[in-house]
Amino acid sequence: MSTFTETLTWLVDVPSVTGREARICTEVATRLYPSAGRDAVVRLGDSLIVGRRTDRPLVLLAGHLDTVPSQGQKAAFVAGDRLHGLGAADMKAGLAVMIHLLEDPGVHDGGFDVIGIFYAGEEGPSAGNELGEVLAKATWMSQAAFAVVLEPSDGELQFGCNGIINATVSFEGKSAHSARPWLGANAVTKAGSGWPGFIECSRERSTSTE
Repeated sequence: MSTFTETLTWLVDVPSVTGREARICTEVATRLYPSAGRDAVVRLGDSLIVGRRTDRPLVLLAGHLDTVPSQGQKAAFVAGDRLHGLGAADMKAGLAVMIHLLEDPGVHDGGFDVIGIFYAGEEGPSAGNELGEVLAKATWMSQAAFAVVLEPSDGELQFGCNGIINATVSFEGKSAHSARPWLGANAVTKAGSGWPGFIECSRERSTSTE
């Protein structure tokens, strides 16, 4: 049985940038076959549902397989009491917890059906997030008594989703002779003076609680 650090090191060292989750999906499935059983590991795209449904209360554990693009990180390494590497916190540490829980005989034999959802595409555009597809195809998940998304928060409440605005802004100008620039309108100048105001307006809208 792997230690938690070994499991997390393995997960971090399997590249899984958004859109390229096929390999880690296969490796997680292969790891969980012995404890869950092949028929209890269901693959949907590059996402997995792991566990058996019985008549016990249902608890869902969820975590995304993908990471943001690499910024030059090297292989996973431990410094002090922390493991470092791409996706270590967001959110392969959570995946490691899920794997160890799903492999634990005490969890299997406990009072709950504990089902793991390992899904792809969280870090990219919403259209590529496979969690919606998983939930749509496994409608029985709506019967869950409790669900936990294991993205680490250090035990703190995190209010990070304040909204976003995607906008295309155009600044129109009017050509003029370089000897008489006052007869025209410089689009670059307009952009320089108008863009900061737009950014501030967008920031106010995205953080509004109304």
